[in-house]
Amino acid sequence: MSLPELLKEFDAVASECRLLLENEIRHHRTEGGDPDEAVLERKRELISRLDSLLGQLKEAGSRLEESPAASRDDLNHLQQKLMQVLRLDRELEKLLLASHVRRGPAKSDGGNAADSASPGGHVASRLYGKRSEKR
Repeated sequence: MSLPELLKEFDAVASECRLLLENEIRHHRTEGGDPDEAVLERKRELISRLDSLLGQLKEAGSRLEESPAASRDDLNHLQQKLMQVLRLDRELEKLLLASHVRRGPAKSDGGNAADSASPGGHVASRLYGKRSEKR
């Protein structure tokens, strides 16, 4: 695959990743809950494709030195786009973590009602419960 084709495909996959993450964040904020399996599977596919394209870009490193300035500008643009994807992924991760902490323990977690009365109570109970029992 030529360098311009590689850059164009990377741009398309990164754009799709960004759109998927933005939709997932929007869905989580409006409806809550975890993403469905189809979304997770699509993310796995896109991540695998991005990883493959990054490997191909690394292999094309020698060709980059011979590329015109326009290709360098394209690379900078793609780097910024990838950073957007990483920031969105981090934002989504924070949202999901916060919602799991607020929800409290699952029934199979062995937590009791007092632990789940406050956000993160089950976490504190697990961390400090054994210590307070020894006193």
